Amino acid sequence: VVHSYSVNPSGKLRADIVVNSIQFDSLYSFESFHSRLLFDDLIGINVGDSIDFNGTIIPIQEKRNPHQFDYRQFLAIRNIHTQIKVDSIYSIKSNSSIASWNWWQHKATKIIDRNFNDVAQPLAKALLLGYKQDLDQETRKAFSRTGLSHIMAVSGLHVGFIIAPIWMLLP
Repeated sequence: VVHSYSVNPSGKLRADIVVNSIQFDSLYSFESFHSRLLFDDLIGINVGDSIDFNGTIIPIQEKRNPHQFDYRQFLAIRNIHTQIKVDSIYSIKSNSSIASWNWWQHKATKIIDRNFNDVAQPLAKALLLGYKQDLDQETRKAFSRTGLSHIMAVSGLHVGFIIAPIWMLLP
């Protein structure tokens, strides 16, 4: 199940997922864990979608220099200890549960996409929903330099909770 997704600097899709089951030859495991998926091509996935895929486990690089960014620790803080490169996708099942926050967030992002122009959409998603994946680096740096980056997370979450029911009730 897709928990979040983003595009890395080289333009490839990556998704943080919760793995519910694994099949290796004739062995099965149904113990869930978090992982990061790496895709070669951009595909149409949304938060909350379920994906059946075949993949290869990729080792997470450890830090090689004392002051280098520690990607392994960065992922471990997010409870992610494996990376999987997707070799093939069997199916993508959209999240259709109205009781899921992911379903509501997806609907709200579609409403923002319809009502805001292409320039304002990423900022509106960040401020109203706390959804920062679409923001470009310059906008992120501007918010960070001015000390306002916390507004996108805190305000986005709170405003999202307050406005989401109103958006759904009003056509």
